[in-house]
Amino acid sequence: MKTMQETYKGIGFCLLIAIPAFLLGKQFEVIGGPVFAILIGMCLALLVKESGSLQAGIKFTSKKILQYAVNRSSNTKTDQPPCLRYSWSVTL
Repeated sequence: MKTMQETYKGIGFCLLIAIPAFLLGKQFEVIGGPVFAILIGMCLALLVKESGSLQAGIKFTSKKILQYAVNRSSNTKTDQPPCLRYSWSVTL
């Protein structure tokens, strides 16, 4: 595993994306934080050309932290039966 010295810049960069995306997702719940994170990340990818020093932290965040968050959220208790927990619903 990479040391903290190698990953802190990339983790900070991901945090730079995650915090505003989370706050915007709370303000515009229809869109949600993950969509804002994708849009912010796409915009920053155009602006940040030198990403060599960020790669280790971004890889760590995308593998370990994201996997932890997905596992944690899938273990939460809901009132819905298991077959309906992950389905999309469309209301016209």
